Amino acid sequence: MKRYAIVGFGCAGYHASKTLRQLCPGSPIDVYEKTGEGTANPMLTTYYASGKIGRDMLFPFGDLDKIKGELSLNVVSSGAFRVEPVNRAVETENGDIQLYDEILVSTGASASKPDVIGLTGGKIFYMRTVKDAEHLKAYLDENRVSAAAVIGASMVGIKAAELLRGRGIKTTLLDAAPAVFPLAAYESTAKRIESELSKEGLDLRMDVSVSAVGDDGVAFGDGSFLKSDLTCLCIGSRANVDLVANIEPVEGRVLINRGVVVNEKMRTNRDGIYGAGDCCEGLNLQTGENMIIGLWANAAAQGECAARNMAGLATRFSGSFPHNITHFFGMTFAGLGDPALPGERRLFKREGLSVEAAVDSGRLRSVNILGDCRVSGVIKSILLKQLSDVPPKLGATQRSLLCSAGLPDGFVDWISDMEGD
Repeated sequence: MKRYAIVGFGCAGYHASKTLRQLCPGSPIDVYEKTGEGTANPMLTTYYASGKIGRDMLFPFGDLDKIKGELSLNVVSSGAFRVEPVNRAVETENGDIQLYDEILVSTGASASKPDVIGLTGGKIFYMRTVKDAEHLKAYLDENRVSAAAVIGASMVGIKAAELLRGRGIKTTLLDAAPAVFPLAAYESTAKRIESELSKEGLDLRMDVSVSAVGDDGVAFGDGSFLKSDLTCLCIGSRANVDLVANIEPVEGRVLINRGVVVNEKMRTNRDGIYGAGDCCEGLNLQTGENMIIGLWANAAAQGECAARNMAGLATRFSGSFPHNITHFFGMTFAGLGDPALPGERRLFKREGLSVEAAVDSGRLRSVNILGDCRVSGVIKSILLKQLSDVPPKLGATQRSLLCSAGLPDGFVDWISDMEGD
């Protein structure tokens, strides 16, 4: 009977544990998670900090005791200090060492910290973990805040700005990029979003260089200064790879680029060591390259795939591509695919909806939807089919949904590669 270890209990770790328990009812499964809490959804932290949801709603699968009982897991609360891949061992922070047949590294990611001066102040906040959300919420509840800065015009940054504006705080959103959502939106779409954000009273400073961040505000490379009572840093995340990085001997190391490198079975270059979730690089279907695609659904699928292979069932994770949907300031935006990829672009607009898409060599490459995003599921399906070389013809229901949203037949034909049929 195999012995399994799950190191990190985010979305990927939870789904791996659940799958392993279904496939291996009697096998011991050790989970290394030192927070003592269940699987939290990072996308809900701003909702909690703003008071829109209760703390328990941060944990979609319930608390750790509930999960532990349902899946018969042994939770090692001291947490892991390192994963030793040659002997397939996990060493805890207490110095205990346990050997395993298969180990999954699902340690997730942490908020990135920019290389600028003055990041040790008590008025600097992040928005990634439950503790981050609690920290910001408590500060806002207990202190008078008149002005705030949010660095990073990302999906997280815009939600942080929304919760601050919702408290009546004068808020400035900053980014080195020329427009909001630089990794998901065409600049033309971003400018339409920015116009609406300005109407909501949000101050925008794009294409700026930040040189220092302190308790009294943000300094810029041009010598100017923005005063603020607090600053939220939302400039992305970095993979938590320290547990498997720089392990001796050299020939035994797990291969790491920006994240843990895995193959289509979620296995690393070391036998018996797997990776899943935001700490690992998976296949980007659009580019054919490995990259970190930090999405909840992606982590769930990778965790399940890794577990099936750990249990001896050959399973392939086909890959993914960047796609996001977010609600903010009364708007809804969906970015499907990489907006930096080349292609002929067309824009369709009607009241309450704009759809901008790029097509190259008869294939849909990316889409921005602003407004009614009910069509996003159908358009994502078209992208997936074209990436897997499945004929992308639409069914009657799918076409009806797109057309009922107001998209004209010619535009629907164009994005689904049906012209001339």
